[in-house]
Amino acid sequence: MSSSHSPFLSPFEFRWDTTGITITSESNRTNAFTNWAELVKICSGILHTPCRFDGIFRTGSHNIMRRLVTTDISPQQTYVVRIPLIPELCEDPRESKDWWMKDEKEILESEVATMRWVHEFLQIPVPEVIAFDSGVGAAGVPWVLMTAIEGHPYTEVKPHILASNGERTKQQEEKVRQAVAWVQIQLSKAPFPSVGMLALRQDNSIYLKTLPGFPSGTSPFASTADYLAAWSRLMDCGTHPGIQLSPEEQEYHAFPPKLLKLVPGLAEPVPELDGFPLIRHDFRFKNMLFDDEFNLVGVVDWRDCFSAPFDIFAARSCMYAVWSKAEARLIIEPEYKQEVARIEAQMGDVKKLSAALESSIGDIGLLMWAYEEGLMGIGYQKVLDRAASQGRRIAAGVKPGFLFDPSIWNSVSQC
Repeated sequence: MSSSHSPFLSPFEFRWDTTGITITSESNRTNAFTNWAELVKICSGILHTPCRFDGIFRTGSHNIMRRLVTTDISPQQTYVVRIPLIPELCEDPRESKDWWMKDEKEILESEVATMRWVHEFLQIPVPEVIAFDSGVGAAGVPWVLMTAIEGHPYTEVKPHILASNGERTKQQEEKVRQAVAWVQIQLSKAPFPSVGMLALRQDNSIYLKTLPGFPSGTSPFASTADYLAAWSRLMDCGTHPGIQLSPEEQEYHAFPPKLLKLVPGLAEPVPELDGFPLIRHDFRFKNMLFDDEFNLVGVVDWRDCFSAPFDIFAARSCMYAVWSKAEARLIIEPEYKQEVARIEAQMGDVKKLSAALESSIGDIGLLMWAYEEGLMGIGYQKVLDRAASQGRRIAAGVKPGFLFDPSIWNSVSQC
């Protein structure tokens, strides 16, 4: 990817900093059970040049990462090898490969597919995937070889470039806000035709497949209505006879069936004009890489991404927002909304994202995530009531979909 793709790219001196990085028992075990000698041979063969690992590993939420450098090329080329964490429940991964489940394999392949798609079709600076092994081969672990993004997480910028009080300056904060808005707009400009997750075929071509957890044949969904209805049916655990539930628990468990009942009243048989942009599940500051001048140089960690209805994408991808329990809605920072509108106007685009940043459908999308996380007391009923009163229409597609054909759910087991 050329630096001309992003107005925020800027070369600078890179430091692979491992100070202050938490080393966990899982990361230590993963490091110990990785056949690094074999892995460096594999990578050297792929790159057609001798390589060596440079320094110790860094620990992430789901992986460990280690720098790989060439030894006979000037200037020296730098790469990153990333390895999924081996869970503590696995006593010795060398004796059994059962720890690497099919679901985890598909998640890794989906992330590779997503990074390759973003690298090819969007201007967002992401690592280029050179090669990967989603199985447990000669190295003893799955791995991904990618180009190195020479940047530092927003949370790890060096104190000497901050203001005298140790805080970021107003100009630095504005540059970061601008960069985050630009990334969200880039994602909004390349929607998919349906709801699903990216995956790889055997020939490494990319396609959209069923979301994890949904029965085979029910996804990708071609309309917002179908997606909301299918999710509601999947999450509805039925009644709880004989169990005394608190008011918060009752509201929580009632959310899926009430959402299912609400959807047909909001749906209308029209095409999904805005499409389904890609949601980054972990769209956080720690995954935004900047240089010492707070220019964006990379966006990492594309695990668990999926395409989603536009309003839900707008809400779940917004980093400058807080959930108000009192009002039961997402409150967007005014400066961020202004920045999004400014960049959209500068690009000459229709203000799709800035118009969708606050909506009842977006709030419903956030509550769907909250429900999956088991969060209670955050205003499920208030959000549904507001959606019903506002009457914001959602597309049901031009053909009958799963919303109007629930027979496919007859074989779905309940919670």
